[in-house]
Amino acid sequence: MCTPVHHQGCSCHHGSCGCMQSLTIEEEIVMLEAKKKRMQVMIDMTDRRIESLKKRA
Repeated sequence: MCTPVHHQGCSCHHGSCGCMQSLTIEEEIVMLEAKKKRMQVMIDMTDRRIESLKKRA
């Protein structure tokens, strides 16, 4: 989510930002919504996997 650009003394590493407080509320909401969507996709995939395994069991 984070650009590797150093701004306001912030450094980004390991794909996460060292300074969330520099985000505006709107930016944080957008980021969290995107995160939620990705997590939901993971959950859906996991559910489908469980269902296919149950059918085989």
